[in-house]
Amino acid sequence: PMPAEGTLIGGIYRVVGRLGEGAMGVILLANDEQLERPVAIKLLRPEQMDNASMQHRLLDEARAMARVHHPNVVEIYAFGEHLECDPCAQLQSAHMSAPYFVMEYVDGTSLDTYVRGRGGPPLPMDEALNLLDQMCLGVSAIHGAGIAHRDLKPSNILVGPGRRVV
Repeated sequence: PMPAEGTLIGGIYRVVGRLGEGAMGVILLANDEQLERPVAIKLLRPEQMDNASMQHRLLDEARAMARVHHPNVVEIYAFGEHLECDPCAQLQSAHMSAPYFVMEYVDGTSLDTYVRGRGGPPLPMDEALNLLDQMCLGVSAIHGAGIAHRDLKPSNILVGPGRRVV
């Protein structure tokens, strides 16, 4: 099961709720209790937790994205492993291990939701070009770090405060 609201991950991050999910992971909203700021946490989906290949992919993704520092790319803050004890287990050592990474929380919406909320598609040309320019700058920064995004789609692009695209 996914960590419930109120669960403490890594001794620092208190789960507030669920933000979304993809094929590989689930994104949670949490509060960093040390730095007193909201963060997003990506955990492997429950059915992937025993898959060593998926665990390595998550770590590779976190390492790759941590090399990129650009205003149009989400910042990666930390990587860890969440141990969830199974209260029904007979053995004290029974637990599930879920690797995770912590990243910047962008208080916004996905690009597809944003466009629909603005009455589009299409958007006014100036607005569309501004969003597209930011997307290209972010992807360029990712490619400049030697990374191929491989899952670029409107639901993976966020539009935050001030129309900042990440």
